Amino acid sequence: ETEDYYLLGQEVTPTPTVTPRVTPTPTVTPSGGGYRIYLPLILKRYPVIFFDDFEDGTLAHWTANHGTWTNPGGHMRGEYTLGNAWNIRSSTGGDVVYEGTLNLLSGNAVGLSFRSSADGTSSYDVILDAVAGVFKISKRPPYHVLASYAMTVQRNHPYRVKVIAKGNKIEAYLNGVKRLTTTDATYSSGHLGVILFEATATYDDLQAQELP
Repeated sequence: ETEDYYLLGQEVTPTPTVTPRVTPTPTVTPSGGGYRIYLPLILKRYPVIFFDDFEDGTLAHWTANHGTWTNPGGHMRGEYTLGNAWNIRSSTGGDVVYEGTLNLLSGNAVGLSFRSSADGTSSYDVILDAVAGVFKISKRPPYHVLASYAMTVQRNHPYRVKVIAKGNKIEAYLNGVKRLTTTDATYSSGHLGVILFEATATYDDLQAQELP
């Protein structure tokens, strides 16, 4: 398995030939009349469940439920006007960090699905909803909003969305800022995927990592 690295919650790209390590010796730096002690930063390593940048021109390992899904080159595109549509990855996970770049080109809403059934209809979702004007965490069935953050969701504008699910705690980040926290114990594991609601949207650089 390949591994990515997170530095105090922020992703960093390590040099392939360098093994990250923690140095127990603190750094001492002069500051005015005294000294500041900087403790070493801890690099956390999480196994990668999957990564897809869609550069291969295919949608291998993805299964659609409603809608038209294509790879026009370098991203995944979904279109559907009659309700919800999902595209679900074969990969599964329980305690995960899952993120991707989402762009609502037109219509209502776009999001990520996690701890999902194979067809997407039983899941948690983190969603950007342009009509309601919210960033939200929801679950289904029945559809229920667990947490929401009021905002103007711009169409034809890429957003980096990340969810961290650990046990019954779920956190959602938008462009690197934590906006939502909730707890729910309905689903403990399942598939990873994407969702849209009466929309045309694109998805890129989707990745999921397993938490310890």
